Amino acid sequence: MAGQLRSKLKRQLILFLARRLPPCKLMTPLFSEVRERPLSIREKITTKLHLFTCEACRRYVEQIEQMSEIFKPQREEKITDEPAVKLSGAARKRIRAALEAAARHKN
Repeated sequence: MAGQLRSKLKRQLILFLARRLPPCKLMTPLFSEVRERPLSIREKITTKLHLFTCEACRRYVEQIEQMSEIFKPQREEKITDEPAVKLSGAARKRIRAALEAAARHKN
């Protein structure tokens, strides 16, 4: 009996909140922004409440987190200023000559 009452109250609370919270269309960009910037207190509360009421958005956030984990190794790779492939001196001269010829031809 107490379990049924608790379940009914939870459903009513979810419906009450769902009517008063922003729709999913406005919330989904905010779920992505969490990774980009710190949210205000109001935004944090709104997102937590929305996730409490919306199964679809909970799945969306889980998918964002999974993608973040998948791509995390690529983000952490160091980017260097050195080119991956070095050109030989002869290749550089050919490219420079071709660019100069194209510039002369254009003028």
